Amino acid sequence: MEEEELSEYSEEGEDKEQIHDFRGVLVQGSLNNNPLNLWKHTTISEDRTSESGWRAKQLAIVLPQVARDSSDQTKKSIAERDLPYFNPMEHMSPLGPSSSQRKLPEKDLEAHLKWTGKEKSNSKDRGISDFGPAQRIAQVSNRSEIEDQEFPSARNNEEEVPTGSMGHYQLLTNRIQALEQENIILKSWIDPDSIHRGRPFFQIVYRFKGDDKIFFKPPSWMREHSVEGNRYTLKGGSLSMKETEYLKRSSNLAFVIFQSYTVVTVDDRTETPILPGPEAETVLFASDEMRRAVQNYLSKQPDFEQLFPLFDVMGEIPSPYLFWYSTRSSYDSVLQVLPSHQRALVELFGEWVNANYEKEYAHVNDQIERGVVSCRTMKYLVRPGDPLVCQETSLLQAYQATSWAKSKVTLRDTGSKEGVGGFDKVWEVSAWSYEFDGVFYQKTVHLDIELDARDPDEEVALSALRVTLLDHASSDIREKLELRGKTCWACRKKRFISYRGGDDIESLSNNSERFMVDFPTYRQLHPPEHPLVRKKRTEIPPERLEADDPPSAPEIYLFPSRIVGYNFRRKKWVNLQVDLIQEVEWNKKAFESLVIDQETKELVQALITNRLVAEKGTDLIEDKGNGLTILLHGGPGTGKTFTAESVAELAEKPLYRVTCGDIGTQPEDVEKYLESALHLGKIWDCVVLLDEADVFLQERTLSDLQRNALVTVFLRVLEYYDGILILTSNRVGTFDEAFKSRIQVSLHYPNLNRSQRHKIWRNMINRLRTLEQPNIDFDDIDCYISELAEQEMNGRQIRNAITTARQLAKFKGRNMTHADLKHVIDVAGRFDKYLYDVKEGFTDDAIARDSGLR
Repeated sequence: MEEEELSEYSEEGEDKEQIHDFRGVLVQGSLNNNPLNLWKHTTISEDRTSESGWRAKQLAIVLPQVARDSSDQTKKSIAERDLPYFNPMEHMSPLGPSSSQRKLPEKDLEAHLKWTGKEKSNSKDRGISDFGPAQRIAQVSNRSEIEDQEFPSARNNEEEVPTGSMGHYQLLTNRIQALEQENIILKSWIDPDSIHRGRPFFQIVYRFKGDDKIFFKPPSWMREHSVEGNRYTLKGGSLSMKETEYLKRSSNLAFVIFQSYTVVTVDDRTETPILPGPEAETVLFASDEMRRAVQNYLSKQPDFEQLFPLFDVMGEIPSPYLFWYSTRSSYDSVLQVLPSHQRALVELFGEWVNANYEKEYAHVNDQIERGVVSCRTMKYLVRPGDPLVCQETSLLQAYQATSWAKSKVTLRDTGSKEGVGGFDKVWEVSAWSYEFDGVFYQKTVHLDIELDARDPDEEVALSALRVTLLDHASSDIREKLELRGKTCWACRKKRFISYRGGDDIESLSNNSERFMVDFPTYRQLHPPEHPLVRKKRTEIPPERLEADDPPSAPEIYLFPSRIVGYNFRRKKWVNLQVDLIQEVEWNKKAFESLVIDQETKELVQALITNRLVAEKGTDLIEDKGNGLTILLHGGPGTGKTFTAESVAELAEKPLYRVTCGDIGTQPEDVEKYLESALHLGKIWDCVVLLDEADVFLQERTLSDLQRNALVTVFLRVLEYYDGILILTSNRVGTFDEAFKSRIQVSLHYPNLNRSQRHKIWRNMINRLRTLEQPNIDFDDIDCYISELAEQEMNGRQIRNAITTARQLAKFKGRNMTHADLKHVIDVAGRFDKYLYDVKEGFTDDAIARDSGLR
């Protein structure tokens, strides 16, 4: 362009009154309107000795008019374009001539090098300067379009030098322009308002980590020669100033974008390394008015405080500006309610962010809609308040995020040319879920989200992540978590539950067991070994705990997966999986199957289900004689224990079974255990069954003081127990007489007669029929029940015979019939016959009667 304009002017001669400089700025003609006369005046018969000051004369002639005209035209251009953004580098023009221009003769080149004070450069150094190679900077033009401009060095010592008189003119023009541009930069530092005429603007600057200086051009490689090879160091340009000083220059500087680099040195390179990009980018709202505008804009955004509780409008905000990404949906509506001056400032920032990050934001939304994520977009995935689910094991746990995802582990990008770069592999999210210690409180955790990706853009399905958004989990998972939440809510107070299986209870079978969930009682019996001062924590308010309805989603998903419960069979507190907790199914038909006379059944049922409360007791002494104590005595297998179990089911009360093995034999230990067991029985409204209580009921003697102590302790505890206690014994003849007055009802269970045995056989076979047990020939057995009832057996022996016969039939690979039952009875009867012979024809009942046991 320049060469064509100069050629055209040379043909028309002096009639041409104006020409364009290298940037297209009009330069008024001087010295007879012909720049060539300028060259004649300064180059023909001119004294160029060092004493003549010829260089000063050149600049004195050329610089004032050209710089003045160029400056006027530049200001006019800025005004016409109405750009709020100012970057000093945008005023720098390429200083090298076009490829069509000729080189200077050697003597002219030598003079040029002397004039510039530089040495001739090596052609291999092209692109290496104190400013670095050309840099593309995106800027907002008229707040709508993006322009990419090349900004090469203003002091490039690698330019191709033109030749001849025209070349000298071009050389001086380029040099003048460089000086003019540096003057504009310096002026923008000292008085930026003069450039922008008091209008708000923004600036992109560059810096190195740990350095308080900023640069107005991206860093470039500086080469150092050595015997061992070339060393390249990433450095900033020569135009720099302190960051704090720069921020004080103009009150109209709305915001500053800082692009941060790390000083990098690369050794032994035969070619120029690739320039790395910035390691971090932040924005700083520089003026008070800009900060007020942003603060007002964000205050009108819904849920902003929840999403960004620590947002600081005064500090630097890192890219990719998540606060802007999360408020884009309401941008237009909120913008309309802002004052006009604040609206313009917010628009200025919004247009810059959208120009640089709109494509990235759209890509993130597209990935989330498709249920995938990549390492590059992971930072957008989790927002504070989002429900998460951890799927590491079969035991699911839901959380609510309290932070955005933050990078935790970065893998180096070994595929990059420099080996410097990399991408984030593991991300950390702060979250909370509910724990239970009598109240539900929030427990904070830190979750790691690892992406199994080989490059930063590889997409990974959200469902494949160990920790993922609950919204992207399956409906089965959400239903399971919701049911868990409702179960936990039902167990917030004392609750009797049924539990099936699980490793926590160390059960030898998968049969359902009964537990009591009562954390206050657990903490009372087992306080922490090292009690600490409870830190301030967030709990569900007590008034909220009184509500029957559980919380709604997403809070319902956040309840714990484990809860403490008391195992009635093992007498231990254990951790229970909430997902395995079930409602208790009371077996009220068991009492109907109890084979005793009807009068006894009615009395037991009345005593258990309609017991008088303590306040209505008939004893004159408070807290004394308010309990219900029932003694069931009789031979083994006559239904004593089954009576206690079935009546508890009928009354829908827990059965707390205590044996002598649980209690011990030392009086001190017996008293402590009995008080503890009876205390649980009272507060949980249990039916306490003291099975085979003969050792505590035996008559006291003068020769056995320890036994006397045990009986005395039991008498005292029994006297003040306010609950239901059932005692069973088959040695009632040895009871201490003091117990007779402390037992409200004593029921005798005689040996089973034929009709009772027939009913027991029938009940047990029907029980198997209702359970739909296979491999049993029920029709065959029904035909022989009367024959089976002829055998003198107690209830426990009948149950054992049926169980053994089922195992025998399964071993033989056939259905169980009456023949299998008869076979088992015959084999077991041989042992009974042997004992009968040993006892010389006396039965167990006869011996017990003769010994005064029963």
